[in-house]
Amino acid sequence: MSTNSDDDDGQPEVFESPESFDFDWSSVGSPPGTVRAEEGAKTSVLEVVGYGPDDFAVERTNQLDKIERYREQWDVTWITVYGVEDGETLGELGKQFGISTLVLEDVQSYPQRTKVDHHDDELFIVSH
Repeated sequence: MSTNSDDDDGQPEVFESPESFDFDWSSVGSPPGTVRAEEGAKTSVLEVVGYGPDDFAVERTNQLDKIERYREQWDVTWITVYGVEDGETLGELGKQFGISTLVLEDVQSYPQRTKVDHHDDELFIVSH
């Protein structure tokens, strides 16, 4: 909340924070890198895209074992995760790809400003 002293009646005008800045306080006090499993969260849906110089394939699934097959078959595998409240799926993706728990925690923390974070051999990109 902030104030502006330029109000006509001499009283500070109070501005409410927009809803997009609401914060989920349930994770406060958790150790860094905590991936939350939201109670009642739907299972994440994964859109897996595999491509190479001559062809590509796209599939929507919630089966993590299909990702490994894409990684073996294609030069590049791109995964879009729909529904990041499912901490179990995020944790498994993190294990398969060696993604740090700090990055996974960031994935669940939204909204965020546009940013690029470099972690060892991975980039975490937030864009709008």
